[in-house]
Amino acid sequence: METVEWCLLADGGQQKTGDKMRRRIAVALGVSALVSIGSLGLTTTATAAPTQPSGASAGVFRGWEHDNFTGRHADFYDTFSELGQKNWEATNVKAQNGISSVENQSDSNVVLYDIGSACVGDNYFSAKHTNDGNLTNNGFDNKASCVKFV
Repeated sequence: METVEWCLLADGGQQKTGDKMRRRIAVALGVSALVSIGSLGLTTTATAAPTQPSGASAGVFRGWEHDNFTGRHADFYDTFSELGQKNWEATNVKAQNGISSVENQSDSNVVLYDIGSACVGDNYFSAKHTNDGNLTNNGFDNKASCVKFV
């Protein structure tokens, strides 16, 4: 005589145990394991957002070639002490002594100096979150050789 075992199902029904039930349990455990492994994979493949250089200010300081924010521009996120080494964006033309208007969208005050490398000499102060469409009014048109975040 054969012994038959019964299993109580979650919906209140009954089912005979045996190979069919063992397969269902194995499939359920396998799916559960795959879901767990899949979630671990998702969390380990996340990447961090790019960071700014150390000492950098949030936002950008932008110098424009012409008055009223026109012409080519150069973007700065940190001090750049030698504009003879900085190109206007998407060009091979140096920005040295070429800035005529500025947008300071950064969280820092920025000072432009007329002597690069050491960042000294005549200067122009740009307060954070301000714009100046004409540096001629301040006697600093086409003089910048250094951009210093302070």
